[in-house]
Amino acid sequence: MSLLNVTKERIFYAYVNVGCLENKWTHLAKLYPNAQMILFQGNSPHENLNDLKTAWGKRLLLLNEKNCYQWKDICEFLNVVPPVSPYPKIEGIPKRKVKVLDSSVGQNRWLDRDESPWIIDRQNKEFEYIQLRKITANKPINDYQLDNSKFWLYRDDTFPGNECLFSPDNFRIKSRTKANFVARKENMEVRQYSSSAITS
Repeated sequence: MSLLNVTKERIFYAYVNVGCLENKWTHLAKLYPNAQMILFQGNSPHENLNDLKTAWGKRLLLLNEKNCYQWKDICEFLNVVPPVSPYPKIEGIPKRKVKVLDSSVGQNRWLDRDESPWIIDRQNKEFEYIQLRKITANKPINDYQLDNSKFWLYRDDTFPGNECLFSPDNFRIKSRTKANFVARKENMEVRQYSSSAITS
């Protein structure tokens, strides 16, 4: 709602796969004349593409199976230098239905982070915490997911601006409910540091 109402209380300046905005794309083009949109053609019915092209013009990049796994078109569109790391290819997981059963606020502290648009600025007074939630989904969620790799995958890539290259060797499962994400200085050819990450 903050995005649609053009309020200053917005926390993020980049949005990815926000389903409730799907019917608002043409409207958003008018609200944000300097914004850019990247769309995978397989996600949109063909009859909607003409409306999007008209509304967004040169601010719209359409990706398809041929160019969606390479940096060239995306970097030229955003006018940035391609990173030295290969484009990440991760198997997608369909949308999962989530129902909030309960929520509570735990202890929190700000972590060191970069200045990317998808990371919340600690100076943002509108954001105080992320609620801890118990959820249900179309796959069972429980406390023993760490020893069941069907729920997650190791990442062995990185992302633009990150000083670390992710490595499965840096992720260590301690028990059925605890794990360590290790970061260390080492020559990874394309990065001088290594770290770890998993994705679900």
